[in-house]
Amino acid sequence: MAFEINNGVLEKYVPEPDETDIVIPDDVVKIGERVFRGSGIRSVTIPSSVKVIDEEAFESCRKLTKVTLSNGLETIKKYAFHGSSINEIVLPETVKTIGKCAFGFSNIESINIPEKVKKLSKYFCDSCMRLKNISVSEKNTKFASINGVLFDKSINNLILYPCAKKDSIYAIPDGVMTIQINSFAYCKYLESIIIPDSVHYIEKYSFNVCLELQHITIHDGIMEVDRKAFYSRKKISDITIVSGKTTVKASADFQTSDYNLKADTMRFIGCATSSPCYKLKLFSEIKDTELKIPLAIFLSLEYDDPTINAYLKRNIRRVVKYLADAEDAENLTKLLDSGYITKKNVDDLISYAVNAKSHEIQLILSNFKNDSIGFKKEKIFDNFLL
Repeated sequence: MAFEINNGVLEKYVPEPDETDIVIPDDVVKIGERVFRGSGIRSVTIPSSVKVIDEEAFESCRKLTKVTLSNGLETIKKYAFHGSSINEIVLPETVKTIGKCAFGFSNIESINIPEKVKKLSKYFCDSCMRLKNISVSEKNTKFASINGVLFDKSINNLILYPCAKKDSIYAIPDGVMTIQINSFAYCKYLESIIIPDSVHYIEKYSFNVCLELQHITIHDGIMEVDRKAFYSRKKISDITIVSGKTTVKASADFQTSDYNLKADTMRFIGCATSSPCYKLKLFSEIKDTELKIPLAIFLSLEYDDPTINAYLKRNIRRVVKYLADAEDAENLTKLLDSGYITKKNVDDLISYAVNAKSHEIQLILSNFKNDSIGFKKEKIFDNFLL
């Protein structure tokens, strides 16, 4: 093997024929930019003298499967092992900085974050499709791991969920405030995500191309959802917003030919905000009736707003039909005092409940008619409870 070393910096490597296993000389302090980029090496041993692995040093080394690092290494710069075939890496306790995409698009299945790491790019393991677990030294003061998922030390920010983690359902820990960019990108197995009310911000591409993600449960508290947070090819079949005892569900199709999100769906998610003005503004902009009806119910139970009240009054048939289909007797009972259900429309609503076999909704409406409106002489309800 032939190395060109200047003042401790390995600047050039000239391979010998059929040379695949590399041992870096002990007098090297820094492995320079792109020194091994695209080479055919299969393994490399890096001595304790090396403090820095520079940008793209081993980038696109497709045959590189084994890397041995030694105590003394402090900095791994961006794209250092990007696109290599390493499937495991043990980082020395001396490492302090890991750059952007340092291990991106590699085959690593697990990675440890040592005690002294203080600078860690959000993208350090970007698109590592086999990554199952991220561990962090308990002594690290900047980062933490819970069940293989990477957070900042305060557990306020969810940084990275491993692509190949096999859980189909994941509940984000209470206390997390931000779901960071690309944090769940390319997850293979995740089908359902539960987001607590502590989360205030979901950054763009957070759930980028989660091909199995179908169900999203958001507990009221979200202040901002980036319009590209769920940037994906996959159809998400339902979104549920939970506020106290109130649950609102809606279908949501994120599948579009140009990857643009359905605007009304994002407004629906945005209505899980703590700002009343923001909720009502988004509500007024939604055109999709399937989303607007549940939101009107949801918002009416929180605010006495003329716009919401007028919408419910105009659409009371659709509202009750939605509640009947959802078998939501609790919210129907709350709406009965609104005055929207009248002698003019009550029979139609009861008939819908009968046909939908929503017996509890039917009984509530029948009792309401009997107590507040009065039955007609004809006995059209004889077979209701059969």
